[in-house]
Amino acid sequence: MISGDVMQTTKRIVWAAMGLFAIIACAPTGPTSVDTAADKAAIRSADKAHIDAFNAGDLDTIVAGYAEDAVVMPSDAPAVSGREAIRKIFAESFASAKAGGLTESLGDYTSVVSGNVGWSAGTSKETNATGATVWAGKFLATWRKTDGKWLAVRDTWNSDGPAAPATPAH
Repeated sequence: MISGDVMQTTKRIVWAAMGLFAIIACAPTGPTSVDTAADKAAIRSADKAHIDAFNAGDLDTIVAGYAEDAVVMPSDAPAVSGREAIRKIFAESFASAKAGGLTESLGDYTSVVSGNVGWSAGTSKETNATGATVWAGKFLATWRKTDGKWLAVRDTWNSDGPAAPATPAH
């Protein structure tokens, strides 16, 4: 024969187990949906600000859009690291763009965000003063949200144009 205390304890354990089972059964089994629209819009806005700053020759705005430890991997050139190296590469780019009367614009565009990391990719082109396209290519940038601001941490772009001719071996 089972004593009353043992029976009460057994009932409590059974009820607790059933309650725990109910909680587990009602818990979501997959990832929860997170609204990333605001973060995607912020990254797109940062990409657009980069283009606008490039067209205006605003070097400070360009550099401020990159994290301190950012790496830029331009088309047909070695990668550079850090804001000062990024400043130098864009200063050189501004000089040639201004001399050629070039304007840059975005084409196809997409972005993805997961937590404090995101990426953007798309096409861009440069046109001269007559509106003729003088450069067309694509880009891919990775972003990190730091103190509420999206900063580029990796940025690369390359041309859709034909590859440069091979240099003959000597």
